[in-house]
Amino acid sequence: MSSKQKKKKPAPPAQYLNNPRNQPMLNYHTYVMSKNEKLLYSIAAFIAGGLAGLLFYGGLFKSQGEATSLTTISNTVVFVAVGIIAVKVFLPIRTTQLLEKRRATLRLQFRDMLESLTTSLASGSTVLQAFDDAYKDMHMQYSENAYITRELYQISEARRNNVKLVDMLNDFAKRSSLEDVEDFANIFSVGESSGGKINEIVRQTHSVICEKMQIENEIESKMSANRLELNIITCAPILIVAMLKFSNESFAENFATPVGVAAVTVGVVLFVVAYRMGQKIINIKG
Repeated sequence: MSSKQKKKKPAPPAQYLNNPRNQPMLNYHTYVMSKNEKLLYSIAAFIAGGLAGLLFYGGLFKSQGEATSLTTISNTVVFVAVGIIAVKVFLPIRTTQLLEKRRATLRLQFRDMLESLTTSLASGSTVLQAFDDAYKDMHMQYSENAYITRELYQISEARRNNVKLVDMLNDFAKRSSLEDVEDFANIFSVGESSGGKINEIVRQTHSVICEKMQIENEIESKMSANRLELNIITCAPILIVAMLKFSNESFAENFATPVGVAAVTVGVVLFVVAYRMGQKIINIKG
């Protein structure tokens, strides 16, 4: 065996993990696009990237203002090359966006679950009865296929398999990738083992999550204007170049010269750098 073996790339996180009931459940730390999602986003990114490439690098090798066979070939190469690059760049970005969206949805549903638990426990229900009631409430409020509904179904079914409620909550917390769920599971475990008041634990956790979400919503509303401005600034150079190229033939011909290609390349690089900096600035999570 050679001492200089190539390091294997770490395997991507599994989309599903078995819970204590040995049932496959979503791993919220990762997002795997379905075939239809990947196909749809790939086509959209390929077309958008290809058109953008033609806008900046189309029309090369013209002769006396007329397109030649080299022009057609170069346009095809630019469209395909930039389209492929756009797909490679966009798919990971979109995957991250969908992952964050799913986490936000799960967190909102978890907050509503705690509210249901708080109401049930306050009315004198036992902990197990409260979780059963929460399952029914979430089933009605959302749907059978909602994230929290599936989790509560597994929790309700756990006692039929002699699986402890604490084990189910800890498993859910590990898969959730949400600090609120992890904190709740930890506090619930300590409270149950020490004989603490579970209804008070649930009520306080629900109160804390509601306050945090209210603050985050206020910050988000203030940042939405900045995001809108960034999107406008992002689209503005593309629209300006498109208007100038289609309205001024001589201006469009300047893009096809070596100096024009170099200038466009520098401009695109600066544009990408500025966009990434803008995204970091408005990203409140840092």
